[in-house]
Amino acid sequence: MKTFTKTLWMSLIALSVASCKKDDLGTLGGDTDLPLTEVGNESSIYIDYDGEDVEQDLTLTVVRNDNGDVTYKVLVDFTGHPDSAFLVPLIPANLKDAQNRANFEVKLRITSEGIQDYINNSSKPFTLVKYDSKVGDTYTYEVDGKTLTRTVTENNGLNEWPLGFFNIKTVEVQQTTFNPVMGALVNKMKYRANHKFGLVYMEAELKNGKTMEIEIVPWFLL
Repeated sequence: MKTFTKTLWMSLIALSVASCKKDDLGTLGGDTDLPLTEVGNESSIYIDYDGEDVEQDLTLTVVRNDNGDVTYKVLVDFTGHPDSAFLVPLIPANLKDAQNRANFEVKLRITSEGIQDYINNSSKPFTLVKYDSKVGDTYTYEVDGKTLTRTVTENNGLNEWPLGFFNIKTVEVQQTTFNPVMGALVNKMKYRANHKFGLVYMEAELKNGKTMEIEIVPWFLL
């Protein structure tokens, strides 16, 4: 995954609404014993901020897998970047270490059916992607009296998204409604995920008018 900071799940699209539906999935089922989520597996994170590569050490490591509830250790260092004055404050104080790096753990539900995240450590997961979704399907989540919505915008079954040396199938999901903290930073998020490699791409349109693109390359493609 590519820096799934709880605030910037950057956290980083033309819609067809013919098959729009509410997300009543609850917790995803499916196989939870996946190569992607074995403890110790590491993914590399590559960030492009406003057209420039961020050359910091960026890693995502599986530290626990409790029957599909997968805990990742995230380490992101923006302190040496020219735009650190904007980027560092994007990281909530409780997720920073003494060096002002994003250094924290985040829990996702990852199964053969899809991916969910736990907003604000809630026990109720919010669906990020379900691999068999159709274009126009929506996943919704109620938080603080507000409905957050993620919409499937592409799922054509074609091996056309580049990842490492491969072209893979992806499902694209867009989000334009956020909780207040995220909404103060981001206008729109796009996510791409693959049934084997999980979340592989995020794109955030930021409030400062710039764009952040995040590519996540799992260990077995390195």
